[in-house]
Amino acid sequence: MFDKKRWNEENKENIKEYKAEYYKQNKEIIRQQQTELKRKNRLLLIEMLGGKCVDCGTTERLEFDHINPGDKTSNIGHKLSSINKAKDEASKCELRCHCCHKERTRQQKELAWHLLTIIPEHQRRMLYSQRPQSLEQLFHLLKLS
Repeated sequence: MFDKKRWNEENKENIKEYKAEYYKQNKEIIRQQQTELKRKNRLLLIEMLGGKCVDCGTTERLEFDHINPGDKTSNIGHKLSSINKAKDEASKCELRCHCCHKERTRQQKELAWHLLTIIPEHQRRMLYSQRPQSLEQLFHLLKLS
C-alpha cells in the first residue's frame, strides 16, 4: 500500500524544488488568486460583523476595531488568506469606519493618559513595568474593576 506521508518525507527536496519552480512560472496568476481570495474573505468578514459602522452606520471605509486591544493577536489583514484564522480574529472586533475608528482610538489613548496623570507615583511606576494591553488589565492592576 502507498504511504503518502513516507513518500513526501523521502522526496522533500524534490517537492520543494518543484513548488519553487511552479511558483516562479505562475507567479502572476498565484498573486492574482491570493489577492482575490483575500478580497472575498474580507467581504465575508464584513458581512459577518453586520456590514456597517457600529457608531455611525456608514458602509464606507470599514475597518476592524478590536473591542479589547489586549485580545489582539494580529492584524486581520495578515490573516485573510485563511478564513478560519481571520474569523477567529474578527470575532474579537467591531466594524468602524475610518473616522469613527480613529476617534475611538484617540479617546482610548486620552483616557489612559488621564488615568496615568491622576494615579499616585508608585502605581504609575508599577504600570510602566507591567505594561497593560487593555483598559481591563489597567483597571485590574489599579484594582478599579
